[in-house]
Amino acid sequence: LSVSAERQVDNDTLVAVMSAQQEGNDPSRLAREVNQRIQQAVARARGNPDISVQTLGYETRPVYRKEALAGWRVRQSIRLESQESAALSKLIGELQQELGVDSISYAISPERRKQSEDLLISEAIARFKQRAEMVSAEIGHPGYRLVEMNVNTTGHSPGPLQVRAMAMEA
Repeated sequence: LSVSAERQVDNDTLVAVMSAQQEGNDPSRLAREVNQRIQQAVARARGNPDISVQTLGYETRPVYRKEALAGWRVRQSIRLESQESAALSKLIGELQQELGVDSISYAISPERRKQSEDLLISEAIARFKQRAEMVSAEIGHPGYRLVEMNVNTTGHSPGPLQVRAMAMEA
Protein backbone atom coordinates (compact mmCIF):
# COMPACT_ATOMS: atom_id res chain seq x y z
CA LEU A 1 0.00 0.00 0.00
CA SER A 2 1.12 3.52 -0.59
CA VAL A 3 -0.49 6.59 0.93
CA SER A 4 0.43 10.24 1.12
CA ALA A 5 -0.70 13.36 2.92
CA GLU A 6 -0.16 16.91 1.81
CA ARG A 7 -1.09 20.37 2.93
CA GLN A 8 -0.29 23.91 1.87
CA VAL A 9 2.05 25.50 4.41
CA ASP A 10 2.42 29.26 4.53
CA ASN A 11 5.89 30.73 4.39
CA ASP A 12 6.81 32.51 7.59
CA THR A 13 10.38 33.69 7.01
CA LEU A 14 11.68 36.51 4.82
CA VAL A 15 15.15 35.91 3.36
CA ALA A 16 17.27 38.55 1.61
CA VAL A 17 20.72 38.34 0.06
CA MET A 18 22.53 41.66 -0.26
CA SER A 19 26.02 42.48 -1.49
CA ALA A 20 28.68 45.15 -1.64
CA GLN A 21 30.75 45.50 -4.79
CA GLN A 22 33.55 47.85 -5.82
CA GLU A 23 35.68 48.18 -8.94
CA GLY A 24 39.02 49.89 -9.32
CA ASN A 25 42.76 49.48 -9.68
CA ASP A 26 43.82 48.84 -6.07
CA PRO A 27 42.46 45.46 -4.89
CA SER A 28 43.53 45.97 -1.26
CA ARG A 29 41.71 49.33 -1.07
CA LEU A 30 38.65 47.78 -2.72
CA ALA A 31 38.72 44.88 -0.25
CA ARG A 32 38.89 47.29 2.71
CA GLU A 33 35.94 49.32 1.38
CA VAL A 34 33.79 46.27 0.69
CA ASN A 35 34.67 44.66 4.03
CA GLN A 36 33.87 47.89 5.87
CA ARG A 37 30.43 48.18 4.21
CA ILE A 38 29.65 44.53 4.98
CA GLN A 39 30.85 44.84 8.59
CA GLN A 40 28.61 47.88 9.09
CA ALA A 41 25.64 46.02 7.62
CA VAL A 42 26.29 42.98 9.81
CA ALA A 43 26.55 45.17 12.92
CA ARG A 44 23.31 46.94 12.01
CA ALA A 45 21.50 43.62 11.45
CA ARG A 46 22.79 42.19 14.73
CA GLY A 47 21.27 45.21 16.47
CA ASN A 48 17.87 43.60 15.93
CA PRO A 49 17.50 40.25 17.76
CA ASP A 50 14.70 39.18 15.37
CA ILE A 51 17.06 39.25 12.36
CA SER A 52 19.75 36.66 11.74
CA VAL A 53 22.70 37.52 9.52
CA GLN A 54 25.31 35.38 7.83
CA THR A 55 28.20 36.42 5.62
CA LEU A 56 28.36 34.58 2.32
CA GLY A 57 30.81 34.51 -0.56
CA TYR A 58 33.73 36.86 -1.03
CA GLU A 59 35.55 37.24 -4.33
CA THR A 60 38.17 39.35 -6.04
CA ARG A 61 38.20 39.10 -9.83
CA PRO A 62 40.20 40.77 -12.55
CA VAL A 63 38.32 43.03 -14.96
CA TYR A 64 39.51 42.91 -18.57
CA ARG A 65 38.80 45.37 -21.37
CA LYS A 66 40.04 44.52 -24.87
CA GLU A 67 41.98 41.57 -23.45
CA ALA A 68 44.00 43.79 -21.11
CA LEU A 69 43.74 43.94 -17.33
CA ALA A 70 41.76 47.09 -16.58
CA GLY A 71 41.23 46.68 -12.84
CA TRP A 72 39.65 44.56 -10.16
CA ARG A 73 36.15 43.80 -8.91
CA VAL A 74 35.63 42.89 -5.25
CA ARG A 75 32.30 41.53 -4.03
CA GLN A 76 30.93 40.15 -0.77
CA SER A 77 27.41 39.09 0.20
CA ILE A 78 25.34 38.65 3.32
CA ARG A 79 22.16 36.68 3.98
CA LEU A 80 19.49 38.22 6.21
CA GLU A 81 16.59 36.18 7.61
CA SER A 82 13.66 36.98 9.87
CA GLN A 83 10.15 35.94 10.71
CA GLU A 84 9.46 39.63 11.35
CA SER A 85 8.95 40.75 7.72
CA ALA A 86 8.35 44.39 8.60
CA ALA A 87 11.59 44.68 10.58
CA LEU A 88 13.65 42.99 7.87
CA SER A 89 12.01 45.02 5.10
CA LYS A 90 12.87 48.21 6.96
CA LEU A 91 16.49 47.08 7.38
CA ILE A 92 16.74 46.13 3.70
CA GLY A 93 15.55 49.62 2.77
CA GLU A 94 18.15 51.21 5.03
CA LEU A 95 20.99 48.97 3.83
CA GLN A 96 20.20 49.68 0.17
CA GLN A 97 22.07 52.96 0.54
CA GLU A 98 25.29 50.91 0.78
CA LEU A 99 24.43 47.45 -0.53
CA GLY A 100 22.68 46.01 -3.54
CA VAL A 101 19.80 43.54 -3.26
CA ASP A 102 20.62 40.24 -4.94
CA SER A 103 17.41 38.45 -3.97
CA ILE A 104 14.42 38.53 -1.66
CA SER A 105 12.33 35.43 -1.05
CA TYR A 106 10.10 33.74 1.47
CA ALA A 107 10.71 30.37 3.10
CA ILE A 108 9.32 28.08 5.76
CA SER A 109 11.11 28.15 9.10
CA PRO A 110 12.58 24.87 10.38
CA GLU A 111 10.16 24.98 13.31
CA ARG A 112 7.08 25.33 11.11
CA ARG A 113 8.40 22.67 8.71
CA LYS A 114 8.88 20.15 11.53
CA GLN A 115 5.47 20.92 13.02
CA SER A 116 3.78 20.48 9.62
CA GLU A 117 5.70 17.29 8.85
CA ASP A 118 4.74 15.77 12.22
CA LEU A 119 1.05 16.47 11.56
CA LEU A 120 1.23 15.09 8.04
CA ILE A 121 3.03 11.93 9.12
CA SER A 122 0.28 11.24 11.66
CA GLU A 123 -2.35 11.88 9.00
CA ALA A 124 -0.66 9.59 6.48
CA ILE A 125 -0.28 6.78 9.02
CA ALA A 126 -3.98 7.03 9.89
CA ARG A 127 -4.81 6.79 6.17
CA PHE A 128 -2.54 3.77 5.85
CA LYS A 129 -4.26 1.97 8.74
CA GLN A 130 -7.68 2.69 7.25
CA ARG A 131 -6.63 1.39 3.82
CA ALA A 132 -4.88 -1.70 5.19
CA GLU A 133 -7.97 -2.63 7.21
CA MET A 134 -10.18 -2.12 4.15
CA VAL A 135 -7.95 -4.30 1.95
CA SER A 136 -7.80 -7.00 4.67
CA ALA A 137 -11.59 -7.06 4.90
CA GLU A 138 -12.02 -7.15 1.10
CA ILE A 139 -9.78 -10.18 0.69
CA GLY A 140 -11.24 -11.96 3.70
CA HIS A 141 -8.30 -11.74 6.11
CA PRO A 142 -8.88 -10.88 9.76
CA GLY A 143 -6.17 -8.22 9.74
CA TYR A 144 -2.85 -7.16 8.35
CA ARG A 145 0.75 -7.37 9.45
CA LEU A 146 3.10 -4.47 8.86
CA VAL A 147 6.23 -5.75 7.12
CA GLU A 148 8.01 -2.56 6.08
CA MET A 149 7.30 1.15 6.30
CA ASN A 150 9.10 4.08 4.71
CA VAL A 151 8.29 7.63 5.79
CA ASN A 152 9.56 10.23 3.35
CA THR A 153 9.43 13.99 3.61
CA THR A 154 10.46 16.45 0.94
CA GLY A 155 12.86 18.23 3.28
CA HIS A 156 13.39 21.32 1.12
CA SER A 157 10.13 22.76 -0.12
CA PRO A 158 6.44 22.46 0.55
CA GLY A 159 4.98 19.31 -0.89
CA PRO A 160 3.44 15.97 -0.03
CA LEU A 161 4.69 13.75 2.73
CA GLN A 162 4.49 10.10 1.84
CA VAL A 163 4.09 7.07 4.02
CA ARG A 164 4.53 3.75 2.22
CA ALA A 165 4.16 0.31 3.68
CA MET A 166 4.08 -3.32 2.68
CA ALA A 167 1.25 -5.10 4.47
CA MET A 168 -0.90 -8.19 4.57
CA GLU A 169 -0.11 -11.66 5.72
CA ALA A 170 0.86 -14.13 3.01
